[in-house]
Order: sequence, then C-alpha cells, then structure tokens
Amino acid sequence: MYSKTFLKSLFTAGISIAGLSFAALISSQQKVHAYAGNACATEGSTASEGAMSADCDGTPEVMEVKFFELGLCTSDPLSSTTFSRANCHKAWESENGIIVDIPAYMSSEGYELPGAVIKPANGTYSHVYAIVNTHWDIKGKVYYNNKTYYTTSVDKAESAVYDYSTPTDNVNNYATYTNKMTAMGGSGWGANGCFDWSASIDGQTPKAVLTNDLLVTATNQTECTASTKLIGSSGLPTPVTITNNTSNYQLKWDVTDKGLWVDHDAGTDPDGIGAGPFSLDLTVSE
Repeated sequence: MYSKTFLKSLFTAGISIAGLSFAALISSQQKVHAYAGNACATEGSTASEGAMSADCDGTPEVMEVKFFELGLCTSDPLSSTTFSRANCHKAWESENGIIVDIPAYMSSEGYELPGAVIKPANGTYSHVYAIVNTHWDIKGKVYYNNKTYYTTSVDKAESAVYDYSTPTDNVNNYATYTNKMTAMGGSGWGANGCFDWSASIDGQTPKAVLTNDLLVTATNQTECTASTKLIGSSGLPTPVTITNNTSNYQLKWDVTDKGLWVDHDAGTDPDGIGAGPFSLDLTVSE
C-alpha cells in the first residue's frame, strides 16, 4: 500500500502589520498524505470499546514543526509541481526556521513568533503557502479494544520508503516520534509520486511537494529521501483583501481530528501512527 501520511498542522498566526510584530495564536490544524476523513474513536466512547477496522484521523498531543516562510498569493503557487512565488508575497520568514509545537498553543491567548514580518502588497489573495521542514515530531494516542494505543519513538516500515511510529498499549513507552517525510504518494505513486500530494479537506484542496534547500522539487525517491523542505499551499475559503487600512490578519491551521494519522491494515489494532493533513482559513481586520 502507498504511504498515507502528511502534515496536518494547526497554526493561527495573528500578524500586526502596522507594528510588524508576529503573534502566533496557535489554536485549533504534516506527512503530506493520508487523510481518511474518519475521526478516531474518542476516549470512553462506544467505538473505543470495539476493534479498529479502518484508518482514522486523530488530534496530536504534540506536533512540532519548523516554519521557514509563510505567504499570500493571487493564484496557486503549486499549480504545477514546481513552486513559484511569481504571484505571491511573503508575509513572514525566518532564515533558520522557528519550531512551533502547534497543539500546545491551541488554547493559548498568544505566542510571540520570532522572525521577519513583511506586509503583503495591497490586493486580493486567494491562496496561502507555507515552507516547513520535513522532520516533524509528533506524539499522540488513540482508543480501541478498551485500550489506549500510544506513539513510540520506534520506527515501523509502512512501505519500503516510509516509516511511521510503532504503536504500543504500554504507557511507559509513550514517546514523541520523529515523522520523516520521504514519500507522499502523489498522483505519480509507483513511479516518481514520492514528491507530491493533494487531497480534498474541509472544502479546500491543499497540495504539498518535497524539495531541497533551494526549493527545487524532488523528482525521484533518492531526492525525496534527502529532501529538507516541504512546501504546502491551499486555496482560502474566501479570498482576502489587503489595503492600506489593514492592521491585522490571522492564518488558522486546524489539526483537530486530522493531524494524527492512524493506519489500519489488518486485525483489530492500529498498525502505525504518523502525521496527517491540515485545513486553514485567513481573516483580515482594519
């Protein structure tokens, strides 16, 4: 079976354009792949008493992602597998990247994210993009068979080119797992599809590609395995307009029932746990 993971990260960024300060209100939203569209059983529910029978999507307890750049675009910067900023404007960047534990700030009133804030040019924007690293630290648990299954730090091969976390029902082995984005199962899966991914999530069609540090998209499995950056883009549910009077905007990524991908191949237990996809929205205020 092909690798089914992705990046489901939630990140709410409130940018004060006037003061050029970037306050990340990380509230309720990466393997750029798997999205079952099927929420995992919740603790204490009737479903949690029964066997697992299909892939499901949960909410991670930890999801640490390193962000390098965020931007707004008037068209899709990933209309092909080659990333283009031709119709985009950077909104924030950090040369060395900033690590954010997204779920930790889901209920936070504010989080000061270091980096350079750049006011986008006046105009109407239909898409957003993010550039992040390819190694994400995740931690989470799911409930089936009257048990709790936890992530561990131990690799389990989901395919010849992709590993995810080996689940355990022993809480003493509960640990953070580094999910390496090495194969995304895109439209060319089975050939060179390791480098791209897209899906329909929350009414949008997010896309992602694996690249090197120069943002050149990988073309084969060797390059996917060695990739260092993941670029994601998504259309906005409603285009936003930036004017001279715009003082603040918020990007919202949601990981709830999305950010933790739990794989089921056979039997009654989960076979592996990895990172899932994301949805996002953006609002502006004057």
